[in-house]
Amino acid sequence: MDSAIQEIVRRRWDFISARWRNYLPDVLDEMPDAFQAPEKNEILVGRMKVIASSNQFEDVIDAPIVRTLIFEAARFCAERCLYFTRTTEQLVSVGTPTAAVTISYLAMVFGSRSIQSLLGIYYCFSENSTWLIDIWPGASDTTSQGRLREWEPCIAALVNRQRIGHEYHWKLFIRLRSVATRLPLDDNAMAALRRLRDHGSFSTQRNGIHYNDCWPYCDLYRRLNDAEIGILPDGWSVDEEQLDHTLKIAQIVAFCSAHMLLDVLSPLRKFRNYCAELKLRLGPDWHPLMNAGALCDSLNRLRQHPD
Repeated sequence: MDSAIQEIVRRRWDFISARWRNYLPDVLDEMPDAFQAPEKNEILVGRMKVIASSNQFEDVIDAPIVRTLIFEAARFCAERCLYFTRTTEQLVSVGTPTAAVTISYLAMVFGSRSIQSLLGIYYCFSENSTWLIDIWPGASDTTSQGRLREWEPCIAALVNRQRIGHEYHWKLFIRLRSVATRLPLDDNAMAALRRLRDHGSFSTQRNGIHYNDCWPYCDLYRRLNDAEIGILPDGWSVDEEQLDHTLKIAQIVAFCSAHMLLDVLSPLRKFRNYCAELKLRLGPDWHPLMNAGALCDSLNRLRQHPD
């Protein structure tokens, strides 16, 4: 699986975000009712059945419905990320930051899954196997003059004979972070993500609480009211040694996944109401921590940008 992950080629978000608009569903119904698991779709099942080898990407016959399903999976993950990020902020506000650390890990997982899927890499499970699918191979290729190269829609996929867990989830994210350009994050926010060079960097605090009897804050039986917990500093001095590091990274990932979703949808008038509602849920009433720290200006610009 490691060698296959390293085969994932570069992709440029501004190119891919425009390509997505040819594969969107007709309407954006409310989640979770709108979600249809891609691995249950007969067309995808049929495509995956032809793959004979393990841990190696193979070309399969293209099917536009696969991209539509994966877009909705990405949207569902972005929505789940914002849900858990909001829950995290509420837990901090009532003086229970240790619980917030554990929930913010869920926010990071779902937000990173959304980013992965929007960049074209989706994984799912079929019994005891993992299906890994790349729906945008070559979609960001440019000519020697720097123009976007003609792209033939194609899908590459592989089968791993076991269900991959959190380690490979984060290895996928690290790889995509290194090969993707034009993501909607400024240099400081990207630097905070790039400092997480190992898959364990994302889960150290959560694992400490879950498995190693660590309790980072003195809130086991009393409230801890500290206005600095979870606030992204203006100078972006974010590092793994901070007790609220997971909370801060979750906010960056949540912002990025929501912004990418809006990048795809905002130019289309038929999705104006959905975009307006999503922007409303990015405001300080829903996300006071995100709007109080270093992401504040970026959030304001995002909400004020005309659809």
